[in-house]
Formats: sequence, C-alpha cells, structure tokens
Amino acid sequence: MKFVNSLLGLSLLLAASSQAHALSRNAGQTNQSAQQESPDSPRPILLNYTLLKTIDLATLSQNLASFGIKARNGVSIYKVSYATESLDDTSLNASGIIIIPDTKAAVFPWVSIQHGTIIAKAEAPSVAPFEGLAEASQGFVAVAADYIGYGDSAALPHPYIIAKGYQKPLVDLLRAARELANQKDFDLGPLFLKGYSEGGYATLALQKALETDYSTEFSIVASAPSAGPYNVELTGVLNVEKPVVNPVNLPFVVLAYNYWLADGQLALNDIFLPAVATVEDALSGAYNSDQVFAILPSTASGLFQSAFVADFTSDQPTLPTSRDLRALLRTQTLLDGWIPKAPTRFYHCIDDNEIPVAVTEQAVATFKAAGAPSISSVLIPSPTTGQPYLHGNCPAIFSPLQWFGEILSGKAAQ
Repeated sequence: MKFVNSLLGLSLLLAASSQAHALSRNAGQTNQSAQQESPDSPRPILLNYTLLKTIDLATLSQNLASFGIKARNGVSIYKVSYATESLDDTSLNASGIIIIPDTKAAVFPWVSIQHGTIIAKAEAPSVAPFEGLAEASQGFVAVAADYIGYGDSAALPHPYIIAKGYQKPLVDLLRAARELANQKDFDLGPLFLKGYSEGGYATLALQKALETDYSTEFSIVASAPSAGPYNVELTGVLNVEKPVVNPVNLPFVVLAYNYWLADGQLALNDIFLPAVATVEDALSGAYNSDQVFAILPSTASGLFQSAFVADFTSDQPTLPTSRDLRALLRTQTLLDGWIPKAPTRFYHCIDDNEIPVAVTEQAVATFKAAGAPSISSVLIPSPTTGQPYLHGNCPAIFSPLQWFGEILSGKAAQ
C-alpha cells in the first residue's frame, strides 16, 4: 500500500503546515467575510473563507512527484464555509476547500472533486487538505467538499452513499466557488466532475442533480466517476459474499441508512456479530481506517451474523432485516430515472478488491442501453509484475486529469 501511504503522508504534511499557517493568521486577519447578510436579503451561500496554505511551484512539484505529476503552477488553498441543506431540508453550514492556481488567469477551468471514504473527522479536506492539489497544479480551480458529517457539520452523522446527502451540499459549494471567484476577480469556465470510490458515487449523484435540476445554472463539460458503488444493492451483495471484507464500507452504509433513512428501526443486532456499540464507536469519526481495521473483523464470518449473510445474499431475502436493508439499498441506485447527457467516462481497476468492476460494467451497459449520448469506460488492468491494482492503489484516482486536459486542448476522443 505504498501509494496509499504516500497519499496519507502528503495529506498529513499539508495539514500540519496548514494548521500552523491558520494559527499565524489568527493573530491578525484570518477570515474574509464573504457577504454581509441583512434582514431584507437572502442568506448568502458563501459565508466566509480562510487562506489555509500557499504552496509554490517548486514545493508542489516535489510533493506530487511520487504520483508522476509535474506541477505547472503553485496554488493557494482556501477553506470555505457555506450555507446549504441537510437531507431533511433543514439549513446547515457546511465546509470544503477551494484551491486556486497562482497563474493570475482571467478565466479558469474548474473541477468538482468528490473525495473517497474517510472515517476520521480529522481527515476532512478542510482539515487535512490534499484533495484537488493534483488538479489545481495543472491550472484548474479545484473544489472539494468535506461532505455532511465532516468539517463545519461534523456534529452530524455522515450520510454515506445516500444520493441526496451529496447533491444539494455539492451544488451549493459550486455556487460558493462562483461567489469566491467573483470576489477574487476571476471567472470560472469549463466545469468538470471527478471522484473515486465514495467520490465516484458522489460524482454521479452530483451529475444527476446538475443535469436534471440545475441545468440552466451549470453546464458540465465532462464527468469521470471512478470505482463507485452506483448500484448500491449489487455492490453490497457482492461484498458480503466475499470471505474477506473491508470492515468500513458496508457497516458504514448500514449505520448511515439506519440513521437517515430507517429512523433507527433496523435491527442492527441481526446484522453485526460484534456488539453494535463496538461498530458504532469504531465508525464514530474518532478513528482512521487503519484503526478501524484493528477494531473490527475483516472477514464476513467475523463481522456479520451468519443468518444475515445467507439471507442477505440470497435471490429473495426472507428475514425482515436483510429484506429491509436490501430495499433501502435499492432506493439509492444512480442508474434509474435519468440518462447522463455530458460526456461521462467511468474509470475502474479490473482487480479492485472492494468495489467489483462488475458494478461499473453494469452502469455503462445500463446507460448505453438507455440511449446516453456519450458514455465510455476505462478498465485498467494490473501490471504483469509487482503489486496488482487494488482499490487503494488504483491509478484511476488521477487518470481523469489527462482526459480533462485533452478536452481543453481539443484532442480528446470518446
């Protein structure tokens, strides 16, 4: 997992320097008020922003070298706080980061980047900024949400793999980015979307929202969802069937669905073999993924009740808990009710050990059969020697950046 360790190392390095920079700014002038709110005006989207870190070209090139990325410019990283809505349509304040290249261009392409699964609250982009650095190093304004449950909304449980939990907050962050661009006196041009793992799901959820509900406000040039659980039910069944499992993914889904969708009525004791309190504590946000792996079993037989496994993976579940969970998972598929309009390219490593490549293959086939005008996929094989490309080290995390660059230069082909 050298690739993952490098990611974490860079993230921690930037987090430490960002926190030190923020502390030094707190002694003077830290927050820039985005817009004064008056009783007669609607609440602004962008509430405030803070410069977390400026990275020069040489330092950024050095930081990204291990990923094979050569920076073209330095960047400034801003934490933004903005107004949005939760799943129950109540108002809340959320946060994320916006990374601006130092090229002083009048118009920037921009990319909304949805991050993969994190557990620890301390790993949110606005706390440990890494997400978007690669893209911003190539001249894109990078926009990355913390998601509900992290950053400014950390008191709430994260609505993991629930489409509505991403859509409005991500749309509102795009609006906040436009407000910040206006204040910084530059324009935002072509809009791209990308994300990996949970971020792949969030990217497709955002694309669906933008194309069905916000098409007069935003136009997507290209979208690159990667290794996401677009058919949540299929992903869940395929994972529970395996003897070795990631102890984060499905338990995180179960807890989120129980809180946000089932009003706490799922019988969690019928699902988990460890004590429910142990599972809830492990995924509370106090621990990172390595620590969760040390707390929870990584086998289906150790993590789930045997009766649940047998029934949940059957063609027609009969036990109430597995039947109810399967029904909830079906409600969160992203393959129904719309047809992607923008060029959409799905990336996935063939030997992914957590999100089976069959999930992407099904998504591509479904959208093509529905008549989507520009759907393609890049299925990445493992190298013939050395470590295979698994979920944690798949190059699809960065691969879409080349495609986006080709589109901007007019060299792309579907």
